[in-house]
Amino acid sequence: MKFILVLSSFVMVFLLHPARAIAKVNFELGLSESLRVDQLDWSIGGRTNPGNYVNILSELVWEDLRIWQLALHAEVTERSADWPFLTSVLRADIASGLIYAGSNRDSDYAGNDRTLEFSRSENSADNGETLDASVAAGVLFALGKSNVSLGPFCGYSRHEQELHMSDGRQTVSNQFYADLAFDPQVIEVPDTGPFAGLDSSYATLWRGPWAGVEASWQVSRRWQLRVANEYHSVDYKAVADWNLRSDFAHPQSFEHTGDGYGVVTRVEINVQFWQRLSLSAGVTHGSWKIENGRDRTFFADGSIADTQLNEVNWDSTAFRLGLAGRF
Repeated sequence: MKFILVLSSFVMVFLLHPARAIAKVNFELGLSESLRVDQLDWSIGGRTNPGNYVNILSELVWEDLRIWQLALHAEVTERSADWPFLTSVLRADIASGLIYAGSNRDSDYAGNDRTLEFSRSENSADNGETLDASVAAGVLFALGKSNVSLGPFCGYSRHEQELHMSDGRQTVSNQFYADLAFDPQVIEVPDTGPFAGLDSSYATLWRGPWAGVEASWQVSRRWQLRVANEYHSVDYKAVADWNLRSDFAHPQSFEHTGDGYGVVTRVEINVQFWQRLSLSAGVTHGSWKIENGRDRTFFADGSIADTQLNEVNWDSTAFRLGLAGRF
């Protein structure tokens, strides 16, 4: 977090310098679509019988989430008259996505380290939405006559995922293990096979400031390559509705909170094909992690129970194609 604050202050000094004269201002507006693939998992620990604690009591995994995404990009660049090697940049991005394919696995354990698994369901996750937004400011310094610019950026981002589980199928069912962990008949494990009515949801929110570095190489008059790396400080919250659990409250069955970080890498190629219009193609990869958070469960009788949220992991890769106009 200190790194982000220091770098943000450095960027703001240049952007807000009162004596800075502007030689040229450009405005760019772009529209793009992406194919994005996400993976997300989380696990909690918890107490079972009095005096017994299982370090991984429940674990949820969403795999191969296929997302079609539409994004809008706006950017203002200013080239300094006093310092011709300096260009300041302001950006805003927003993207909306639809999940059209994916799978989910829900596992429960009676022993530590994923042992004595007493329940597992394999479910569909082919429905849901995503929303991503970011604002950023940065400064690019030209490195001599090499057509390469390099500089720091800082910003704030917000990322939402609405994940669903449906078309449930029980693949592991062991009532004996469940009764070892809990008093008999406290948990009734479903028989193996498909079961009806599953329509549970898990909605996430990742937000916080970030800082990073970007490099730009003007390969030729028409071709440009950009590479960026960002470090995000994350405040995390998720809300779930487990619709088949009659002992849980609805529509908020439990919530997750915690702090963590994310690392995002972007590679982009821009090709100017007609006067002020350009095509762009790129790939973005992000790895996000929350550790040592809190799971708070809300029960139908009004009671509340807290336990350990071990971790949340989110991995995302997006392949993008876009069109932009510069004015």
